[in-house]
Amino acid sequence: GRFAAAAADFDRIYPLDPSRTWNPLVTEGVLTSPEERRDAFWSDLKSSLEAFPRSAPAWILSGRFHGTAGHQAQALCELTHALTLTRAPKARAQALSWRGRVRLNGGDAQAANADFASALRLVPSDARARCWLAEALTALGDAPGALKAYRQGLARASTAPAFGFLARAVLNSRAGRWEQARADYAAAFALDVKSKEARLGLADCRRRMGTNR
Repeated sequence: GRFAAAAADFDRIYPLDPSRTWNPLVTEGVLTSPEERRDAFWSDLKSSLEAFPRSAPAWILSGRFHGTAGHQAQALCELTHALTLTRAPKARAQALSWRGRVRLNGGDAQAANADFASALRLVPSDARARCWLAEALTALGDAPGALKAYRQGLARASTAPAFGFLARAVLNSRAGRWEQARADYAAAFALDVKSKEARLGLADCRRRMGTNR
């Protein structure tokens, strides 16, 4: 469970085997865990940053942590710092996409759009960043561009995130495309059966379409 220390170790290993990359998703449960676990995790992460101050993955993880906690300024500072510590395309893409997420959460869709676009130039196959780009385009009023980004991000079922299907379903619903919206809600529900939004959205589409499909 010492995820920050593991991140630092992976960072040391990376130059020896660049074909392998550290994946911050392993910490997803920690970042959404109860307060006491987050406090313990943050204490461990601070120790890791002190021991390995040039570990880009650890700074990315710290930026994610602060972004999740709503500390926007700190998150942006740490994610930007991480970009100065690595030239690895995947690590840079992670830092850029998470910085874009923090910026989007803070209402700066234009800057977020630029970060997502930069991340995708480095790792075009990143489905999550592609769906976040679509969110930024939606916020900027570019519905056609958003739908195109969602289509690209959700093209491969093995990597498509449930939140992407949910967001596209909302866009399709607003445009009255109930069949497409129903399909997206169904896909989101298949990926996350606990999703209240997907269940309610699917029921609404069925009601409007007069079908039980």
